[in-house]
Amino acid sequence: MAIMAITLPTLIYLLADSSLDKYSQPDVPSLHKISIAHILSLAGLQPQIFKETVAVLSPEQKTKLEAAIKFN
Repeated sequence: MAIMAITLPTLIYLLADSSLDKYSQPDVPSLHKISIAHILSLAGLQPQIFKETVAVLSPEQKTKLEAAIKFN
């Protein structure tokens, strides 16, 4: 869980802002796309550890993560 506790917040930090206007543009930064792909991969490979890590994220990080996943 220690690696996930470091990796997940870092990937969330690299996500684009949660503004819907930014997600609707065709040129979403590739860093965002790479980050969301890694986040979804982590969630699929280690679902229990992912859930435990998300549970201890700050409310701002959870909100940003949820918004990014919804628009993926």
